Amino acid sequence: MEMLANQRKYYYLVTGLPDIYLGQTSGLIGYDEMLMQIKEELHPDDIKKLEYIFLPFDNLNLLNFCFRNNKPWHSLANYSPEELKNGIDDLQNGFPVYLYEFYDRYLKGDLFLEDYIWEHRLSEGFFEYIFAHTNGFLREWYQFAIDLRNILAALSARYHGYPLEHQLVGNNEVTDKLRSGKTYDFNLGYDFPYIDMLIKLHEQRDYYELEKQIDFIRWNKIEELTEYSYFDFDKIAGYVIKFSITDRWVKYNTEKGSQLFSSKITEMGQSIKFSKEFEV
Repeated sequence: MEMLANQRKYYYLVTGLPDIYLGQTSGLIGYDEMLMQIKEELHPDDIKKLEYIFLPFDNLNLLNFCFRNNKPWHSLANYSPEELKNGIDDLQNGFPVYLYEFYDRYLKGDLFLEDYIWEHRLSEGFFEYIFAHTNGFLREWYQFAIDLRNILAALSARYHGYPLEHQLVGNNEVTDKLRSGKTYDFNLGYDFPYIDMLIKLHEQRDYYELEKQIDFIRWNKIEELTEYSYFDFDKIAGYVIKFSITDRWVKYNTEKGSQLFSSKITEMGQSIKFSKEFEV
């Protein structure tokens, strides 16, 4: 992982963060409260960097706005409905240009394009923007995220019988192998040893376990990337993402959350269009 010199140190903040562990479903403060406490201690520049973690929610809100599907607003997004509308109508200073450009293309685009094609185009713009504006942990994290996302998309296409076109995002060695690989594991088993387990869960259609294992993979990657980060922004950013994983399972542990999760798993089994990049 790229090590950055001159990162600010947050000794008291990091040592005061509550311990969390994968699978924890109780005893946590709310995600919003946790973020508020962290932001109170961060330098403004680092608060701005933290926003890159939550851009996927702005992506979802923009898609919901474009498709007019009346889904609830994602409260963890960086922009309120009014701020998002102002930004895509008239590009504001500091507003992510890829959101503005996507909306412009959407207004001028083919009205008969299916929604998933527009989702793919937004994903492309999002990752291009992220890789141009991040470094350190966030850049490494999103490189991992796009590779995992593409592997899941390719497996879903294989086991649900739809083409890879408009499924893979970006172009690198991983996407090349996913497009051309004829072997069981797309020749990715050495670099991604967990792919065999993902393949088996797809074959077994065990989507509940698949969801759990994806979070396990993500959690372990965060620990790997922040192993030598102790009191800096990268450690905090990794903690924020790990907290989001535990917070999601806390919500699934409620009766209502369990129903929502079961509904999500059913939907995955019927027509998986994996968009793991749209999660922090």
